[in-house]
Amino acid sequence: MKKKFKYFMAFATLCMSSFFAACSDDESDPTRAELCQTVSAECLEGTWSVVGMVNKQTLTPTSPYDYSAVPGSITFSKDGSFVYNAPAGATAITSADCNPVYGDWELKADLSLYLRPSAGNLCLERTSITVPAGFITVAEPTITMNLGSLFFMANLADEVSVREANTEVFTISAD
Repeated sequence: MKKKFKYFMAFATLCMSSFFAACSDDESDPTRAELCQTVSAECLEGTWSVVGMVNKQTLTPTSPYDYSAVPGSITFSKDGSFVYNAPAGATAITSADCNPVYGDWELKADLSLYLRPSAGNLCLERTSITVPAGFITVAEPTITMNLGSLFFMANLADEVSVREANTEVFTISAD
């Protein structure tokens, strides 16, 4: 009888461990909206659409720099690299000397984003940018990343007033 009880207990233990292992596999991965509740590397990783230039105050697209119909992209990789592809309509920065832009990114301890282009940046005025903390906004169904100024698109407009009044905005699905 004791021998049968030991086998029964071993079988019950095996069944319970299989049950708990199966349950842990059923847990779904967090959505991007959940990952972006606080700015993190996991929130940034992936491909974001380039909306274009938007007014810093109203966050509405600035004509003629609204590229939502033909967006470009920026992809942040886990290895700390990024690739920026200018929107097709931004012809002044889509030449081979300017596009794509490759570089490195880093999320600093104060949750600011540091972008450092390393290739394809012949059309950029600055060699790097630090984006202030609080640059991510979650408003489902999308998440918005606001650079706070022009960086990749700075050479599209010659007017200082356009440069000072606008920022670059990127979006990604909150799913």
